[in-house]
Amino acid sequence: MQEEGNQLFYRPVVGRIYIAFGILFIVIFIMGTVILEDYINILYAVASSFLIYIGYNIIKNPYAAFNQNQLILYSFYGKTRDNYEFLSKNELKIKNKLVYIKGEKIKLNSWFIQAADWRRFEAFYATDESAEMMDVLQD
Repeated sequence: MQEEGNQLFYRPVVGRIYIAFGILFIVIFIMGTVILEDYINILYAVASSFLIYIGYNIIKNPYAAFNQNQLILYSFYGKTRDNYEFLSKNELKIKNKLVYIKGEKIKLNSWFIQAADWRRFEAFYATDESAEMMDVLQD
């Protein structure tokens, strides 16, 4: 299932936001330690480094992977969060950037996915009717 062409990756900005907030909180807690002489803030600074770790994993790991009969969603850490299997790719429908499998809404947020990956995902699961409509609209 781990084919490079069938993976959806997070937008890098999402990971960078986590990293930026992690660095910001570390700086704030270290300043709090120095100014207030309260050494418990060092523990908070160390805990804030967890945000940097999450941000790094968001940039490095895929958000989802897909093929004809399966859609796998991953957590921030690269482990499988949800695994959806279906008989044919016609069972997966995309309407208004929402993904449905057998009528059930899937927790897949198009905003988190890189735009090119999302377009490729939509095209892969596009029905013949929608492809014909796109051809008509482009003419």
